Amino acid sequence: MNLMMAALIATGIAATSAGIIVHAREGSVSAESSQPALVRCGAQDGADAPSGRLLLRMPASDGQPAPQPAPEEGEPPSEPGDSAYDDEPGDLVYHGEALAPTFVWVLDYSGSMSNRDVASTEDQDGNLVSSPQRLQVVRIECMRVLRQLDDRYSFDIIKLAGNVNPDCPNISPPVTKSWRGALTPATPENVESAASYIQAESFQSGTPTWTALNKATHDYDFSDGGSLHVLTDGAPTNLDYPNAPGTKPWQSREAQRTVLRDFAGWFEPLRERGVSLHVIQVGLNPQAEDFAQSLAGNNGGTYTHVR
Repeated sequence: MNLMMAALIATGIAATSAGIIVHAREGSVSAESSQPALVRCGAQDGADAPSGRLLLRMPASDGQPAPQPAPEEGEPPSEPGDSAYDDEPGDLVYHGEALAPTFVWVLDYSGSMSNRDVASTEDQDGNLVSSPQRLQVVRIECMRVLRQLDDRYSFDIIKLAGNVNPDCPNISPPVTKSWRGALTPATPENVESAASYIQAESFQSGTPTWTALNKATHDYDFSDGGSLHVLTDGAPTNLDYPNAPGTKPWQSREAQRTVLRDFAGWFEPLRERGVSLHVIQVGLNPQAEDFAQSLAGNNGGTYTHVR
């Protein structure tokens, strides 16, 4: 019995020694090593026999404190909501197109803007407006955007209309005018003034597009880029471009050709500075559709039809 016990003990010691030797062969850790090492157990029996156990060997502490990582240098990256993001205006859109920090609206107030051929919509307070006038749709969208502006934006408004004697044989020169005539910061006081201007201006006959676009491309400092939004329901009329006959029929192909030709030269320098063009047609007028699409397409702009 004693001989049998001695044999078993000797066998266990031998097996244990073999296991230690295999560990050393697979991934030994020297006495000088200060880094942990991952080694594989070489046991060939048990559930993990195919690959062996993975063992993490940690070196013994030498009594010295562990080295500390060096402090990180520089500032951490800005997170959303940090002040680094506060200087950029938000993603405001006007009739679906992006509104730049500096922008000009050219708004049509011609007599045909009183027509009702646009789908029902909601006003800025969420009230349903059935069978709205074309101008109502324009005013609603302007009010919606104005409510969201702050003084990071600068803007102006040009009224596209202005004949004072439409019933006479000849059309008088237009009195197309601007709200301020310069890019104006969107302070609360200025926003309120702009809203009052848009609501108070009334219909006037004619569509003096040449005059309005001339003002839009020459009266403003777009040195840092911007966006120009031209909203109309009609084609240019025979009243304001150079050598215009000033007589009926008001809308003519000659008026359209002249505006398209001259505007391309006016807008090209602005386009090179990063100014974007957005042409919006309101209502159903085939001549206006042809003109608006050409105005946008010839100058790298976008065309939107509100109907």
